[in-house]
Amino acid sequence: MSFQFRLEKVLQHRKTLEDLAKKNYLEAKTVLDEAEALLESFHQSIRQAQSERHKLVVSGQNPGERLSQISDYIKGTELKIERQKSMILKQLAIVEKQHRALQEAAIEYKMVEKLKERQLFNYRELEKKLEQKEQTEISNSRFEMRRRKDEQ
Repeated sequence: MSFQFRLEKVLQHRKTLEDLAKKNYLEAKTVLDEAEALLESFHQSIRQAQSERHKLVVSGQNPGERLSQISDYIKGTELKIERQKSMILKQLAIVEKQHRALQEAAIEYKMVEKLKERQLFNYRELEKKLEQKEQTEISNSRFEMRRRKDEQ
């Protein structure tokens, strides 16, 4: 007789759900990381434009049109930054939701897994008891046979 967990299909299903939740979480996290990297590139772009504007001002030339272009570029990039921040906040909410779903799926899987472990432990304990009982019976019957043999 071997151990068979009656809820093995449930355990497998919950593991599949946990794996799916993990995949969804990692995908959402990847999108968030990419959005944050894009935001940082916008900030870097503004710093470069500001540096270029500073060089033009310090050079003393008459860079009127170029300064205007740089200022317009900075304003446009600042608008992109605001939209990107908004998108990051939305994506952060999605990531948090996916993380909660992952945690719940992991808990549900662990519950069934712990149940399986307990049942396996109980099964092994029962097997040990039955084996001990069998050994005791064998020993008692041998003892009884020797006693009868000695009595004759």
